[in-house]
Amino acid sequence: MVGFVREQKLDMQYVSYRSPVLALPDLAQGRLQLLMLPLAPALPQARAGQVKLLAVTNPVRSPAAPEVPTVAEAGFPDLTFGGTLAFFGPRGMPAALRERIAADVRMVAAEPGFAERIGPLGMVPRAGTPEELGRVVEENRLHWAERARTHGVRPTN
Repeated sequence: MVGFVREQKLDMQYVSYRSPVLALPDLAQGRLQLLMLPLAPALPQARAGQVKLLAVTNPVRSPAAPEVPTVAEAGFPDLTFGGTLAFFGPRGMPAALRERIAADVRMVAAEPGFAERIGPLGMVPRAGTPEELGRVVEENRLHWAERARTHGVRPTN
């Protein structure tokens, strides 16, 4: 987000919160003008008219808010990224256990009722293999590390 603000030459001040969800009341009360956070926590306040959903960062519109455009549709394709919610285990987890858990997750994600239950939260199930997840995590790491280097962003303590 910092890179986007710089590229667009926006005059914005970053405000740190322990969690973006904790910033929602400040957005609803007008103490913040913009907030980037997962869709699910914002949906109830958006439906109540307390906040306005501007765009989703996913490559496709969310089934939970199909009227909300993607950032690419809104003219900012560089802000596109898909959220990854995944199961992680300890480094030394036996491969057989890892594969069994992954197979169980794929089985649950394939059930039609599962997509119906998580859809209202703005989520779409995409279950794959541990190797596929590893590639997604590595691609995201490389992408965001490069963006951070490009814009001189460093972790804060």
